[in-house]
Amino acid sequence: VEYAKGETKSAIKTLRESLDMSRKELGPDHPEVGGRAAGLAFWLIDEREFAEAGELVDEAIAIRRKALGPQHPQVAGTITIKATLMYATGRYGEAYELAEMARKSLAASMPADSWQVAAAMNTQGAALVGLREYTAAERLLLDSSGGLEQAPIPNLAARGRQRRQPASRWCCRHLRTYSV
Repeated sequence: VEYAKGETKSAIKTLRESLDMSRKELGPDHPEVGGRAAGLAFWLIDEREFAEAGELVDEAIAIRRKALGPQHPQVAGTITIKATLMYATGRYGEAYELAEMARKSLAASMPADSWQVAAAMNTQGAALVGLREYTAAERLLLDSSGGLEQAPIPNLAARGRQRRQPASRWCCRHLRTYSV
């Protein structure tokens, strides 16, 4: 709620406190701790606090894999967050591979138009923009837009639309250049 209101610092402080409390009360390997670590990592990426986000997302993946199994949708969702971190730090090849792995895993257990599948697909498309593979990126980014609109995460759909802009500009220039 705080994050949706634009109170970013307060929201992150609350998430940190919640994670610390969960670790103490539930133990460090509880799936809820993994969920809280993943959520905090997601918001820290937006704040460009990449080192802490990286530690938290790795912790979350390890906890969730151990507690839920490697094919669980929550594991794949956390891998999408890791892919987002790789994208945000300019590691586009790694981001693409992780997002593709997450998307395939999520698509095996969820409807193809779910917001979780769309988030992985959008991150995969964004990584392709970073790799300058605009045509392939645009298809993934466009295909993900409907699912992102369903997301309960504040600003996720807007972020998806922002990622689509570089691919759209390239495709428009390309089509103008080569179509007669």
